[in-house]
Amino acid sequence: MTDDDMRALAAAVRAVGYDPRVVLQVYNAESQLDPSVVNPATHTQGLAQLAPDTLKALGYTGDPLQFHTLGVQGQLPWIQALLRSQTAANGGQVPTTPGRLMHLQLSPSTMGRGTVALVKGEPGYAANASLDRTGKGFVDEDDLTAFVSAQAHGPYFAALEQLARVAA
Repeated sequence: MTDDDMRALAAAVRAVGYDPRVVLQVYNAESQLDPSVVNPATHTQGLAQLAPDTLKALGYTGDPLQFHTLGVQGQLPWIQALLRSQTAANGGQVPTTPGRLMHLQLSPSTMGRGTVALVKGEPGYAANASLDRTGKGFVDEDDLTAFVSAQAHGPYFAALEQLARVAA
């Protein structure tokens, strides 16, 4: 990510009320901060690993299977739209922790049940069962925080250093 990309990303997420450090931590876990990443199994793509259906719901009219080709700055309007929708799903509150933002990223429809994101037997659990660290039959925000934290190395720390440098 270039310095200009980092400045633009930081400004875009701040403009919708988010702390860039929280967003960077979650997006690092999702894509290693590589805007060109595509998950071939789910077709999620880009920094935020957006699914084709999510892109359509956000109003994206391009080919959702080519979203990853837009680069950081081309993805920013859709990242802002995603963050706004996540704030709305969180009762109008901007999430301030990586676990909460990851919950919104993974399963926004389950926000009404507190910190539990996925439950065994429900859609999405099987594909993410490895996040259930203790085999309790559900994935909660503690599990998601542990996952995001475990990914916080290499690209994430380099991005934090870059964010500090470009913000100065």
